[in-house]
Amino acid sequence: MMDRIDKFKPRVLVIEDDESIVEVFRTMLGGPPETASPAALAQLRKLMESRESSFAVHEFRVDSATQGKEGYELVKKAIEENDPYSVIFIDVRMPPGWHGVKTATEIRMIDLYVNIIINTAFSDFSTCQIADHVGSIKRLFFVKKPFHYETIIQFADTLALSWSEDKKLRRKLNDLEQNEKKLLARIQKLEQVV
Repeated sequence: MMDRIDKFKPRVLVIEDDESIVEVFRTMLGGPPETASPAALAQLRKLMESRESSFAVHEFRVDSATQGKEGYELVKKAIEENDPYSVIFIDVRMPPGWHGVKTATEIRMIDLYVNIIINTAFSDFSTCQIADHVGSIKRLFFVKKPFHYETIIQFADTLALSWSEDKKLRRKLNDLEQNEKKLLARIQKLEQVV
């Protein structure tokens, strides 16, 4: 197993009505296998169709919601606290509340930068329909259940790192824009003097 990169602990949100699947995500992304319950490891092996135990390079801070609106509220709160999620896994079917496509659409309206991964065993919506509802395929991904555990780990690790790098670039671009404004203001003052 690769060593974890402890400095970077991105936030991941799992919006899923099946608590056993949430526990699988927590096991894969939130900590080494020795912290997982035997039931979670058994479910992990069954759901992910593998007997190996490979876990994420990054240790994630994993939150969960069992309903779409609850997940939306967690995203909203995370943004308000300036500690947004980098990756969100959303199940499509979550009765009786919002389905996953509505949830993704509402989340995209308040966070343009989060990576959303739609996962389902059913095909209630085509990927084109989902993209139409959410509004963009940028930072929108799809995984069919049952999925291989390495797919989830790769998505989480790669997308969280990409999100972090994008955030740094956005910050640098903002700094450059602010410096440009200051420079233009100085130039205008100098032109008025001359």
